[in-house]
Amino acid sequence: MRILLLGATGLLGNNVLQQLLEAGHEVTALVRRKGGIVAEAAKGSNRLNIIEGDLLKWEDLKAVAEGAEALVNCAGQTDMTLMRLEDYRPVNRDLCALIARLRDGQPLEAVVHVSTANTVGNGSPGHFADETLPPNAPFGNSLYARSKMEGEALLLEASRHGHGRIVVLNPGFILGPYDARPGSGRLLLAAHGRRLMVAPAGGKAFVAAADVAKAVLAALERGRNGERYLVVGECMGFKELYELQAEVCGYRQTVVGLWRWFSQVAGLLGDAARSLGIRTELCSSNVAMMMAKEYYSNRKMRDELGVQPLATAEAIRQFYRWRASR
Repeated sequence: MRILLLGATGLLGNNVLQQLLEAGHEVTALVRRKGGIVAEAAKGSNRLNIIEGDLLKWEDLKAVAEGAEALVNCAGQTDMTLMRLEDYRPVNRDLCALIARLRDGQPLEAVVHVSTANTVGNGSPGHFADETLPPNAPFGNSLYARSKMEGEALLLEASRHGHGRIVVLNPGFILGPYDARPGSGRLLLAAHGRRLMVAPAGGKAFVAAADVAKAVLAALERGRNGERYLVVGECMGFKELYELQAEVCGYRQTVVGLWRWFSQVAGLLGDAARSLGIRTELCSSNVAMMMAKEYYSNRKMRDELGVQPLATAEAIRQFYRWRASR
């Protein structure tokens, strides 16, 4: 299949590119700069065409989509220092509008859009959320999540008409190889090798990057039109994650929980800094998300896409194995 891949230079994009090429697909990647592609399978591949351009420009997107049979969108604005909803919208919402427009004039068999699990309510220990649960606080208050909700809504509306399928994937917190910046891997590196680590009160639904890539390939083949799929592995607290990492990496560490009141005060200080125009990830809304725990069900992913998630321990191993190989 001839596939147009957007967002190929990120953690997820590189993992998706790796598996697309391994599966024998022909891939065109629209990127701002070629140097961001680090997937092993991309080296010297004659089935990969890398084109530099602006994915937010209609002319660039339309030109590069010529001849594509499917489109995978892994692009996303995830910078938590941004302070306005409008800062997230170009990539997270407006690109989705361009993709819907592209689909109207291009006979694409499938569009797979990767969003986030935080557009779904985060559930509870006794009730793991499925794809039907609407977003709730604190994630419903997140500028990032709100912009992703808007993008999803545009594509799900577009799925009601036109040729081909549109499938939305909602992954949890992604860990794994090809995290070159690093991005989500900063969470792991912050605690690596420390004798004492202070962990926020909350937790995440973690998922291996390789599993999200598998879900993308499965969605291209058999994802149902207009459907959303939570793509998650184990749900655990940050304290559990750091204890697991210490076990996987073979070092001793004492992990203690951070007082909630301390986190809340830090968030208020971040709010004050933002009011002065200082860009920082620290703010009340981001702190609230770090103190919340996520409980998402992966039943639909397993039953319909056939993806059986790796253990979080293996995702941690893959992350460090790749870093060591660089």
